[in-house]
Amino acid sequence: MLCLLACSLASCQKEHEEPYSSMPTDRIFSFDENGICYDPSVQPMSAAEFQQSVINYSWAPIKTHKIHANGYCSLKEPYVLDGGSYANYYFENESTVKEYFSIATYPPLSGFLRCTYRLDPTNNRIVGDYNMDMQVLSVSETEMEVIQRLGVSSQNKPMYSYTIFKRMSSQEFQEMEETHNTDFQELWGRYPQW
Repeated sequence: MLCLLACSLASCQKEHEEPYSSMPTDRIFSFDENGICYDPSVQPMSAAEFQQSVINYSWAPIKTHKIHANGYCSLKEPYVLDGGSYANYYFENESTVKEYFSIATYPPLSGFLRCTYRLDPTNNRIVGDYNMDMQVLSVSETEMEVIQRLGVSSQNKPMYSYTIFKRMSSQEFQEMEETHNTDFQELWGRYPQW
């Protein structure tokens, strides 16, 4: 059933072969009183624009850069994640997203979490299950730029990155569905000590 759903959803995706945009050398972002990172100059996106540009598409990160505590983000220095993988996202509808990633276990596990989320159209912030927190800065037919929460620092403060995602082709999405087929919610339900 899931395979049929994946195939039918993948067929809805548009394929694009345009080159990725060139990036400036650095960016400056802001933090609010709760330590949440944001871009104050972001242009609001309506729910209809979000649905047309993001929903029913899958997104893979191609460039990730850490945002420092002072808001500075050097685009010359890529951020390297140790012990896992960056997440790919497939926005199924207006309230559900599948997050695909790998866990550094032996043997490694690749799978997905299905998360509920909500979009605040006044600032393009997406907040959802499992600490999902991102602000969409811009979306084109080939790319999506976001600020996203990476995790928590040793000082117990949220860490953020500036990430560019590419819109995946139907074939890339189908391959990801085939290789990331472990349902982590089901697995964690069976083995709660994880």
